[in-house]
Amino acid sequence: MKKNTLKEDLLFTTIGVAILAVCLWDGIGITFDSHLYLLGSSWVLQHGFTDIFEVPAFRAKPPVLSVLYALLQNNISLIKLSNLLILAGMLLVNFRLATILISDAFFRKFTKAVLATATPFMLVHSFLWSEPFFIFILSLYFLLSYKTLVQPRKVLWLYLLTILALMLIGLRHIGIVFALVGSLYLLLHYKRFSRTQLIPVALNVVLPPLALLWWHTNVLAHGGNAGEYNLIHNLDLARNFLLYADVLKVWLLPPGLPFAAVLSVMAFIFYAAVAVLAIRQSYTSEVRHLVLLFILCSAAYAGVMLLKGDLLADDNERYLSVIYAPLTMLLFYVFSNKAAIMNRKVVWLLCILWFTYPLVRTLHNVNRWHHDGINNYNPATTPEKILRDYKNPQ
Repeated sequence: MKKNTLKEDLLFTTIGVAILAVCLWDGIGITFDSHLYLLGSSWVLQHGFTDIFEVPAFRAKPPVLSVLYALLQNNISLIKLSNLLILAGMLLVNFRLATILISDAFFRKFTKAVLATATPFMLVHSFLWSEPFFIFILSLYFLLSYKTLVQPRKVLWLYLLTILALMLIGLRHIGIVFALVGSLYLLLHYKRFSRTQLIPVALNVVLPPLALLWWHTNVLAHGGNAGEYNLIHNLDLARNFLLYADVLKVWLLPPGLPFAAVLSVMAFIFYAAVAVLAIRQSYTSEVRHLVLLFILCSAAYAGVMLLKGDLLADDNERYLSVIYAPLTMLLFYVFSNKAAIMNRKVVWLLCILWFTYPLVRTLHNVNRWHHDGINNYNPATTPEKILRDYKNPQ
């Protein structure tokens, strides 16, 4: 039986968008990456796609976000509005995924409340970064992948999956991880599809790697450097692991607690246990496809990100925001199933008490960002290195 959750979805989406609007009231955050996207969009506005591999910004970053900003005329107000709309779309898609995964009414609504007020989402949508659009497309990719597995007669969805996979790669090179895992998972279930449907299934496997290879080959041919991807170089696996595990910890517990490294490792073990329990609990139901897609994609993404050299401590939550929604939905999927054998009122009370922490964390950060000027945009502050090394050719 399908659940009509549109009213609650719109309510929680409105709350999330309202919180983000406060973040964006005075401006939008601009970083090194942001300037590259704006330089790329400036080239597209002036020259279209002519000689794009001559543009240093495109040798460092894929093109889709720059194209989007070009469509918005590099107008900061329109970019802020687009981030608000992208957050709304991303939340609505993830709310649909939560409704599919979690049948218990309390935990379904609770999960949506957590997602709508999440610090990771407010963070990435407060900056001119690729993550907002990337997470939105990834959420659609998860939803469509699940739909094609449970309703395999929808051939159009299979072609749309290929387009979404190409967009993931066009937003961030790491999108190839999600595209490969998702497409190979579909291919493993080829018996669900007719001979005609296997054509888009095969395209979904082949086209994304070919597109990335074509782009990367052209980057190298025009003087780009494979080092731009910054994998392995100055790699410190132990440090990277603790930085990412610390993010998992602060998603669950307040920062500043003693034995931080130990708690971070325990948080990683906790999420690993959640993944194992989710697989066991969903083994005989159709939602196992969604559970496995979440787990396989999240694990593959985290594994590749562990190899990132020169990882900045300030970027760890930004990078893991990509898998925040899948991990959060898996967490409360497991809890909702376990709560069936516990005193429900006690469980509800404990959940609400815990929720005060992520909610207060988000409100604290939103207030800090709003008053401390983290989101102020000033073109004159463009770093000298970007002006020197990444300026558009004349």
